[in-house]
Amino acid sequence: MKIDTMQMKRNKDGTFAGEVTPTRFQFTSEKLVYPLKITQISVREKTEALFYVQAPFKVDLPGDMTYQYTWVPMLQAASGCTPGGLPGKGGDWLEAFKAQTPPLLARAQQLDFRFVSGQRPPPNKQGHIPTTMEWARKLSKDDVGIVTGKSPYCEKVLNPDEGFTLADAKDKERAKAIAKIIRARLAKAQQDRPFGYLVREAPADDVKNLHQLAGHLQENWFITKFRKLFARDEMNDDLFIVPARYNGAEDKSEYEEILPTSPP
Repeated sequence: MKIDTMQMKRNKDGTFAGEVTPTRFQFTSEKLVYPLKITQISVREKTEALFYVQAPFKVDLPGDMTYQYTWVPMLQAASGCTPGGLPGKGGDWLEAFKAQTPPLLARAQQLDFRFVSGQRPPPNKQGHIPTTMEWARKLSKDDVGIVTGKSPYCEKVLNPDEGFTLADAKDKERAKAIAKIIRARLAKAQQDRPFGYLVREAPADDVKNLHQLAGHLQENWFITKFRKLFARDEMNDDLFIVPARYNGAEDKSEYEEILPTSPP
């Protein structure tokens, strides 16, 4: 694949800047593999990769490239300042991983991987930066339904006063009946939605374009989003993506809510 630099802007340091259309590589493999080696050819010092991986399980990178060096400390720091406990089974993972936490943190210290709450991890002396997990979720039927248009992207919040006017409230007898109806509506809403309504905003065009993912996303499969900045010496081999499991414990923790310790 060649790029015509005559159509690009030349920087003072001799490099070029420009836009290229996305390139898709499709191949069959017995393992989840990212062809990292070919990327090294065009990299001088480092390159950043943002992964979205869909699999029957949550995934991670092997060895010292694991995102657990940042994920476990972030959960630990957030566990004491998150009302109601950690969301997404984060507490369950800390408990399952408890025996592995001391050696993990000791290895992080050896690698000079420092966790700073609310900040992106800095590089160590070798210029290596630990992987960070940015989003993880096991797709539900409703998630897939949003893509196919069968489920709403945003739920309509109940209006318990619907159908009643200020004039109705001025009638004492009618006001009592109205209050009873409103309390029943609120009780039913609390029963149906114990954790509240799903209320969120996004540009209308973005929500509309979600249909492009129809047929690709699968119910009960995990999507794991993680970021890794690769130094050139970390790109000597292709990158294998592995299940997020450690000594028999499977990491099923999800990360879709911003924690108090999350980086920007």
